[in-house]
Amino acid sequence: MRFTLLTIILLTAIPIKSLSQNQNSSDGDRIALEALYSATGGSNWNNNSGWSASGMRLDPAPFGVTVESVDGELRVVEIDLRSNNLAGTLPEEIGNLSKLRYINIKHNRFTGSIPGSIGNWTLIEYLYFSGRYPGDISTNPNRDHHNGYNDESTNKFNGVFPDVWGNWSNLIVFELHGSHITQMYYPSISACENLGWIFSAWSYELNQVLPEELFNLPNLYQLRINRSQIIGPLPANVNLPELRIYDVDRNESLGGALPDLSGSKKMQHFSARNDHTDEFPAYLFDGSFKNLRTVYLAWQNIYGALPDFSPSAQNISLLVLDFVGNNLGLDANGNQLPVGGGGDIPSSLSQHSSIIIADLRWNSFVGEIPQTGWGEHFQTRFLGFANNNLTGPIPDVLPNSPDLQYLYFGNNNLSGTISMDGAKYGDSSAYPRFKYIDIAGNKFQESDYSSLLSELGSDKLRVGQQNPDDGGSTDSPSVPQLSSPSDGATNISVTPVFEWGAVDADSYQIEVQNLSTSSTVISTSVTGTTFTPSNPLAYGTSYRWRVRSVRRGVASSWSTYLGFTTEEDPNNGGGGTATPDAPALRSPTDGSIDVALAPQFSWSSVDADYYILHVSGSNPSEMVLEEQVNDTSFTPSVNLSEGRNHQWRVRGVKDGVEGTWSPIWSFTTLENSGNNGKGPQKITPAKDEKNTSKKQKFEWQSVEGADAYEIEVTSVEEQQVVIDEIVTDTTYTPGQDFQPNHRYEWRVRAIINGQAEEWGDSWAFTTGDDVLATKVELEQNYPNPFNPSTNIRFALTQQQEVSLKVYDMAGRLVATLLNGELLGAGPYSVTFDAQSMASGIYFYRIITPREVVTRKMTLMK
Repeated sequence: MRFTLLTIILLTAIPIKSLSQNQNSSDGDRIALEALYSATGGSNWNNNSGWSASGMRLDPAPFGVTVESVDGELRVVEIDLRSNNLAGTLPEEIGNLSKLRYINIKHNRFTGSIPGSIGNWTLIEYLYFSGRYPGDISTNPNRDHHNGYNDESTNKFNGVFPDVWGNWSNLIVFELHGSHITQMYYPSISACENLGWIFSAWSYELNQVLPEELFNLPNLYQLRINRSQIIGPLPANVNLPELRIYDVDRNESLGGALPDLSGSKKMQHFSARNDHTDEFPAYLFDGSFKNLRTVYLAWQNIYGALPDFSPSAQNISLLVLDFVGNNLGLDANGNQLPVGGGGDIPSSLSQHSSIIIADLRWNSFVGEIPQTGWGEHFQTRFLGFANNNLTGPIPDVLPNSPDLQYLYFGNNNLSGTISMDGAKYGDSSAYPRFKYIDIAGNKFQESDYSSLLSELGSDKLRVGQQNPDDGGSTDSPSVPQLSSPSDGATNISVTPVFEWGAVDADSYQIEVQNLSTSSTVISTSVTGTTFTPSNPLAYGTSYRWRVRSVRRGVASSWSTYLGFTTEEDPNNGGGGTATPDAPALRSPTDGSIDVALAPQFSWSSVDADYYILHVSGSNPSEMVLEEQVNDTSFTPSVNLSEGRNHQWRVRGVKDGVEGTWSPIWSFTTLENSGNNGKGPQKITPAKDEKNTSKKQKFEWQSVEGADAYEIEVTSVEEQQVVIDEIVTDTTYTPGQDFQPNHRYEWRVRAIINGQAEEWGDSWAFTTGDDVLATKVELEQNYPNPFNPSTNIRFALTQQQEVSLKVYDMAGRLVATLLNGELLGAGPYSVTFDAQSMASGIYFYRIITPREVVTRKMTLMK
């Protein structure tokens, strides 16, 4: 009786179109396959052998279908139609396949919603709607027979995912990558006790609170939900004993506390770069997480002390520690922790000889860098301690570590002689293969680093005094006293005036947090003792704020937080300028592919003076284009990148009031045929590019989960590898010139969790014999970081129109240095003055009729 009742409930919750008198049969399976063929343009499939819109047979089975005899008749048990050019929607009839155990439809062109009839797949084990499955899951690594494409998110399902998890007790793998699904996870997922793999990355429109049941699946091996709009808080009760990979990462709206994964002792990778506010998860390094390799917690509000790393040093081969841009060294109230009490870097960190990347930049550490224990076998290639308040010398061993390539110690209070004693290892010439060392903004004298400078040269060593020799103090300035809004104040204007007392400082940094979302809504620098935000705060919302002072590049401790609540919205019709509605997007349509490289963007009209068009790469922070448009359409004057996924959105502006952004739509530009589906997608130099510069810059797209990349360049004439380097960025500029009129081949592969992936195919390029670059050459600004001005240099090969623009991290245009000016061939230098701008990361972009090149710079006041 209980079974009958359950069946009635499921049929009520999941509407299934009545298709035949016996859907759960061989006839029902044929109907499902015929409907799939008709709904996805079967005549245009790459392989449609055995398929048709009617009269299909299961013996022999059509292409991509596996059948078995079940209860005396042939039933469909597997479908594998990946990369077969299916274009259309999943038909309701697909639910007839009640014996289905495996389905893989990745890398096709599906759109539309997913029908609720898939709840009839009660035997389903492996479900690949879209995504990348690298084949390392222990349950059955061969179910997806290839390593995947660099981007298999060409299926663009939308709408609400049906609540069918309760029917899938056999499910092992679930992948739905790069979709426009708005809700996907429900408490019914608790029925999926065998579920080991969840991958729903790049789901920008997924907007929900994750249910507690998701965090209590007994066999969950890998959880990847990133680049979405999921919101916090995450569940407090977590029990994931089999978890290896936690990658709930880069979800901009996900605030609140970190999940408590202290019971997930098998974890290998922990990535939670969201908007969390929490104490540092010291339990990860108590020695019990013996498989832990990588920890990513960058750019949020993680505070407190780093733990004693001694237990983990004895048991764990850590590879990556990324803690940049937090409040480490401070307590929960923003007060500086003392040396020996959590404010300094623990000496036990140096015992981890396996670390490749350790990034502690932009925190609030004080005291000295640990002077002992690093050892000659220290394997670190990237070490970042910049932008803290560290004092004392740089340990002698660090500049001599044989594998160290990048060393960032800038903007601290360091001093003393920097040793280059290679003889420590029995070889006085055993200098490291440094790419870059930053020691600027400290208290070093020129004699302290003279040997280092002579060995590396000024292109690899960034130096400079912390302060001019004016007798000024380099001690931390005093902490400002906050005045208004006072602690506990209510009915505060949504455009409040923040005030604090003056101290001996050059500038002040103010930070405002929304307490309901645990997100930082204001983080900027000002020179005075008052600040009024340009964008209003939310009505009826609780906030807290704090300030710290900065003098000659040295920041004070943060003040204590003061809390306040804004006024209630008086009424929606109470006068003033109404916020413009979100425009309706029209073209390029959502999920479209093979879009022209210079597409026409169009949208509906709303009550606005003008519109702001924002186009990004697949990552919203990767700004490609931002324009102010007076009409409801715009065609860019420069081409977008070939074969890349882009996102776009529009909002109106009226009387200076910015409206609501439209929903984000995505599209993919015309494909570049020069990639084999393996390795990172290469960008420049282009395949078979001729007459390239002898000073070459290599660039490629990022790979999900990559810690580093290996680039190899081979001279075709000499049949010899001329470059073989490992880098942490997605660009590489060799220190030496290439020979003129030579042909080279280059390729890249990703390094994930210390393991090298497959090489991508090789692209060839041929250098020219001209002195000038054959395309725009945009150099890194100098100095960088800078305050308040910097020089931007570039070179042109011929006369052309040039624009040079500066954008902030949100993609907003903040400065136009050149605007379509006609310049002749040759080198140029433009000075950018950021006197009125806040500290932070900015992007400068040069635009010509044939090319767009972007670089990043850091303003630090």
